[in-house]
Order: sequence, then structure tokens, then C-alpha cells
Amino acid sequence: MPVSYNKIRQLLSDGWSLEDVKRKYHVTWDRLEAFRNENREETQDRLLNKIATKYSLDDLRIIAHGGIHARTDTNIRLSFNGDVVRFGVLGDTHFGSHWTKPERTLVAFNEFEKQECEFILHTGDVVEGWKTTRIGSVLEQSHIGFGPQKRHAAEILSQYPE
Repeated sequence: MPVSYNKIRQLLSDGWSLEDVKRKYHVTWDRLEAFRNENREETQDRLLNKIATKYSLDDLRIIAHGGIHARTDTNIRLSFNGDVVRFGVLGDTHFGSHWTKPERTLVAFNEFEKQECEFILHTGDVVEGWKTTRIGSVLEQSHIGFGPQKRHAAEILSQYPE
């Protein structure tokens, strides 16, 4: 018997992620999309309250101002000895997405170590992101909001040597 929309609503309000609901109750993405469509008539205040529970105050400020939170460190100094510098490069890890495969990051870091890379450069899209206009994109997020995605990325990346 499929899980009811009321049960999905309750689980989400209890802090469950969509991935947890999907996995524990064997709910399909189609069912979650149907749930989302059926619940579109929620009031703006109710939706804003739901959003406020999912994002940090800093995330809400960024959303309200339409900006993108970016790190602006400009005092990075690199030093090396020798004639050759090896960089390991990766990108589009999208931590916080249901589609992310953290084991691929492990493969990359193992190769960087094998190739004796001195520096590792991430070219962007470290996390899935929260500011998207594509319909249904929130259903692809395992961690909703920049803060939870950033913590998830830090958890995964902390497994690898510096």
C-alpha cells in the first residue's frame, strides 16, 4: 500500500529528507512529484514558513537579495619546489544531489595521490545549489539549502587527505 500524502507531509515536517522518505517507504520520484503538484495550493505564508525551517538565516538573506554566496579569499599563496607542478582538477561534484556519487570523488582523489599532485583545484558546482528555477529541482536535492549542502560536502571531502 502506497504511503499517503499526509504521511509524506508529516515526515517532511519532522525533518526527513525526500531521499529518506523515498528509501524507507519505497516512494517513487513520480509519486513525490504528484505529491508536490497536489499540494500547490498552499498559502504563501505557509510556504515561506516551510522555507524558513529549511534554510539558515544567512541563506534566507542571500535568497531575499537574489545574490550568490561566494567565497572571496584573495590572499592564497602557493609555493613549490622543482620544475614540475601537478594539479588534480575536478568539478561538478554537486554534493547535496540525489544523483551525486561520492565514490567518484574517492576515485579522483586516489588518482591525484597516484599522480603525486601537489595541488587540487575544484572548478565549481561543489554543491547542488539552492537557487534554481527548474521545476522539480528541489526533488533532486538530498540536502536542501546551502548550509546543509555545505556541511554534507565538508563531511565527504574530510575523508580525503589534505
